[in-house]
Amino acid sequence: MGFLYDIVTDLFRVFKFYETVYEGEAGLYFVMGRAIRRKVRWEEGDETKKKLDELLEQEKEINRKITGRLIPPKKAKELGLRSFREYQHPDREKYIKYDRELRPGLYLLFPIPGITWIKRIENKEKVLNGGYVSFLTTDEDATKRIILAGYNLNHQVIDAWKAFTQVGDFEASLNNYALTILTRLGRGRSYADWTNREKVAALEKEVLEELKKKATEDWGLKITKFTITDTVPHTLQRNIHEGSNPIQLKVGHEELVKLD
Repeated sequence: MGFLYDIVTDLFRVFKFYETVYEGEAGLYFVMGRAIRRKVRWEEGDETKKKLDELLEQEKEINRKITGRLIPPKKAKELGLRSFREYQHPDREKYIKYDRELRPGLYLLFPIPGITWIKRIENKEKVLNGGYVSFLTTDEDATKRIILAGYNLNHQVIDAWKAFTQVGDFEASLNNYALTILTRLGRGRSYADWTNREKVAALEKEVLEELKKKATEDWGLKITKFTITDTVPHTLQRNIHEGSNPIQLKVGHEELVKLD
């Protein structure tokens, strides 16, 4: 009995027969390297579902009439028959809803590696810490010449297929794209611009809107918030590397990040 148990255990270790998609995740079902589409149900009361139900009733009525009869191939072609006893309305596919994303649940897999597999992607909202980026200001004062701006980015996967297949490492790509936009839009600003709440808020909105155009439409990512967390002169960063007294740095930081 123990020998049989060992065989079954080894079998399940080598060959994966199932995959579980949990709440807060979306899954993609791959067959031979291709994400397949699956039929999903329309919500009750949806106008498209009503139209589909009407077509299905028409199909049933026609199929009841032709059941048990052999239809000549030419006539079958005219009726749109896939076989001698099955009629499908030519507009049926327009009203069937497909989706590549799997809902939470247990899914069976073909137990040979590479044939079928499921990619699980978290679709909960996440906060991406973009770190700091330096900007050359228009000020002549050396203490205000270079500014460091930190930012955070709130995002959520709304289309797992796009996020996985249309961009490599969507989180890293999103961060790099946000950095590119912020760097471009942040040029030519003064130190006063970077410490003014209204102007910083306007910059955040510009970056957010431009991010949405690419990330949401092409990558399937919902961008909910872009925040410039703080702005400090570059001298603070240099002091940190030089190992300055932490108490002094704390006081200096409180003075430097104060916005008008």
